[in-house]
Amino acid sequence: MDYARALKYLRPNCEFKIENNCYEGITLIGTNESIPSESDLENAWNEVQIIDGLNRYKNMRRLEYPPIEEQLDMIYHDIDAWKETINSIKAKYPKPE
Repeated sequence: MDYARALKYLRPNCEFKIENNCYEGITLIGTNESIPSESDLENAWNEVQIIDGLNRYKNMRRLEYPPIEEQLDMIYHDIDAWKETINSIKAKYPKPE
């Protein structure tokens, strides 16, 4: 489990440090809030992983799309080629259902 990402998900405005990447090593800094239970952190980590999976296709598409300037040039010169390029990337990284 990634305690830092789970904790950031549950306490987005809290500063913290984690020693040895373990629950016992978590310290919240400058806050009166309590450290979430280990069970709450495990549930948060599961949610973070689900969110990552749902957003993965967006990130993969973003990396492969041509720069916007190039896309605009493609649209101006050959809109069908642009559509083919974009559709092939969308097909390669489909949106999860």
